[in-house]
Amino acid sequence: MKIQVHNWWELKKRLQKKYSYLSEEDLTYEYGKEQELIVRLQKKTGTSHEDMVRIIKSFQVAYLQHALL
Repeated sequence: MKIQVHNWWELKKRLQKKYSYLSEEDLTYEYGKEQELIVRLQKKTGTSHEDMVRIIKSFQVAYLQHALL
């Protein structure tokens, strides 16, 4: 899964809103380490890998749609 770096701050903000207990460290993104981020988030949130990917993708789509308006 590719995370668009230019909007990670917005996705991070939305994840923090949905899961208020996530720390800055939990949401640290490093280019090329998307899978590590997803695994870290799924463990902290108790979701499956597929669900976490779906959540991140839905936030990306929502952000992009909003940005285009």
